[in-house]
Amino acid sequence: AFPYSVAQHSTLLSRRVPKELVRAALMHDWSEAFTNDVARPVKVTLPEYREREHQIQVRIFELMNEPIENLEAVHDYDIRICADEMRK
Repeated sequence: AFPYSVAQHSTLLSRRVPKELVRAALMHDWSEAFTNDVARPVKVTLPEYREREHQIQVRIFELMNEPIENLEAVHDYDIRICADEMRK
């Protein structure tokens, strides 16, 4: 599989979501600037890490005046694009 940077992943994701979710798609991994980028197969085994990452994401979205519902709306698109990225 080709390794995608967080920036590449977020940009590709922003091209797949509806127009009203583009900003959230670009922001959805900003928490990784504080927590680091952990591979999804590892991340699912770390519930405390995932909770802290979510808390940071919520705060970022608050500070940027982006509805947290948009982060949740981007989630399914993110899962699909991650699967696509793993196949490449």
